Amino acid sequence: MTGLRDTAEFAFGDRTQRAWADELARAGRSVLPTHAFDEVVPETRAPMMVSPRGLLVTPDVLTFNPKGQIAWHEVKGKTEPTWRKFRPGPRWEHGFDYSLLAEYRDVQSTTGTRVFIVVGESRSPISEDSDELGPPGPWLYVSLNDVQEHGEYRETWPGGASEPWRRGRDGKGGLLWARRIMREWRPRCGS
Repeated sequence: MTGLRDTAEFAFGDRTQRAWADELARAGRSVLPTHAFDEVVPETRAPMMVSPRGLLVTPDVLTFNPKGQIAWHEVKGKTEPTWRKFRPGPRWEHGFDYSLLAEYRDVQSTTGTRVFIVVGESRSPISEDSDELGPPGPWLYVSLNDVQEHGEYRETWPGGASEPWRRGRDGKGGLLWARRIMREWRPRCGS
């Protein structure tokens, strides 16, 4: 029987997480790659931490800079963003399982450490107003707070109406946001 770790999707995500950790190290940051930890609870297929609230799913990377700033990074490898033609208007989108929003809010409030969503795209839009794709662009990031404020809950994500059995982790759907709210990563050594 093939396990999750034997899938192409897992391998792509793992490569993306490792590439992000390497990028941060080149920029002068120290990285604790929690994505590489063995799962505490196999059912979650995710790194966990022990907290006063119990076990919490953590983002993929904990990063430290020389100024003493610490942040969590949830790293997503995406083949490409999704082009959404309809309401609220044409736009490029990224997203994640809705259940992660509550998990990462708990991590953020329990640890007092901000959570960011980081995306590495294999193909990137040539512009925000066109549905054409080109080569990969820079790393993108957005704070969990901005995702929560500007994101849109979709019960039928992923898979849409044609795949009702796919409803994100725990069947809770997804949280999607406009790609344009994300910032490009511009490393400054030691920042």
